Amino acid sequence: MSTSKRIIQTLIAGTTIVGIGYVVMKLATPNPEDVYKKFSPETKRDYEANKEAIHERNVQMVDAIKKSAESDKPIWDLQALKEFSQSDNGVKPSSER
Repeated sequence: MSTSKRIIQTLIAGTTIVGIGYVVMKLATPNPEDVYKKFSPETKRDYEANKEAIHERNVQMVDAIKKSAESDKPIWDLQALKEFSQSDNGVKPSSER
């Protein structure tokens, strides 16, 4: 079998495998609205009550990552991320309220 034919077969096989994986992922992954609809009423209340705190926590995490990326320190020195992880995130489960 010639080399070019083998390369073409390999590309077709690889593309097929990746395509099938993508389709399976799209079919198996629910959208956020479906997940929210399946929440219990208590979980929905907790989510709604903590939505702003969750968003603020995510913004703080991105800021800490950006600060760490702009630093001249080595990647394994994660002081900004340590400070972030030690801070109070403001998100409380209903059992702690």
